[in-house]
Amino acid sequence: MVIYLYGPDSYGRGEKVRELVTKYRAKYAHADFLDADLGESPGDWALVRDFLKQSSLFASSKLCLIRESGAVSEKNEISKEEVKEWKKVLASAAESEKTFVIISDSSKSVAAFGFLLRPPIRSQEFSRLSGRRLQDFVLREAARQKIVFETRALVGFLSYVSGSEEPSWSAIAELERASLARFPQPISIASLGKIISLGGYDESYQIAYALIRANKGIERLEMLETLALKGDEPRYTLNLLGSLARGEDAVLLARVDEMVKGGESEDEVALTGFALRGGG
Repeated sequence: MVIYLYGPDSYGRGEKVRELVTKYRAKYAHADFLDADLGESPGDWALVRDFLKQSSLFASSKLCLIRESGAVSEKNEISKEEVKEWKKVLASAAESEKTFVIISDSSKSVAAFGFLLRPPIRSQEFSRLSGRRLQDFVLREAARQKIVFETRALVGFLSYVSGSEEPSWSAIAELERASLARFPQPISIASLGKIISLGGYDESYQIAYALIRANKGIERLEMLETLALKGDEPRYTLNLLGSLARGEDAVLLARVDEMVKGGESEDEVALTGFALRGGG
């Protein structure tokens, strides 16, 4: 059996890996286990191959955790023949009932390894958190730390972490800092500003809030232009609007976010479309 986890949200992937490994070890306490980071050492694919091929005298099952399977490539000085063999190794593991392989990759497999996305392999994508998904994640993790935000502080926090390369990791780190700061609850925007740099957030918040409340498309377009001129990236603006929107606007922005992630649209085009459709 092969389980393929992929995508830039390394925090989410890591959580899923820990969950799967914990469940497996609870069921097979004495199973053989190999953890191979091919991103660090692509040549270790041969160790994985040998581990999966060899029979075990003392365990009825074995578990192999493979990180960055895509690193086994010609660009990393792996021969074409070895890459082909690596593909066969993974395909063979997918058919095995007593061998469990968990693959955790930061990006989707290339075309030659597209079989990783098809049955019998079980795959799950972990895309970069943004919009409503980021807000749900932050609220869930904040609840674990017994943190409650005032509305403006929550929006400010979401805007800050959404600008990070990995919003999930940034959110976890900043929530820990907020917990250690022991601010009065619910945390205010003033308190939040003591541990993170909100920069131009307040001005952007006011413009974005006015945009959401505007009834005409032309007014929304003008406000989008204002945000762009002040230097806000389209992705930042989408996330900010997503955290403020309610009702039909929230549904529309969720669809916009899906279109961007699916490659159907670009941030700038999506924002313009939202302004025109949402403004009536």
